[in-house]
Amino acid sequence: MATTSSWQHAPTSCCSEGATCATSPSELTEWGKVTVSWWTHKIGGLHRNDFIMAARTDELMK
Repeated sequence: MATTSSWQHAPTSCCSEGATCATSPSELTEWGKVTVSWWTHKIGGLHRNDFIMAARTDELMK
């Protein structure tokens, strides 16, 4: 089972000029299904770290 603490080791730098970006998961739980979506608030969209975290989430679910 994946937990939030598993995601705390995400790389969170590289947004702009030394600023940090917090990638945030959105979790939707349905009957027999969980959907996790990632995005970065600071830039209002997707950052490469969101794709890294999505891949890590996929690996946890295998």
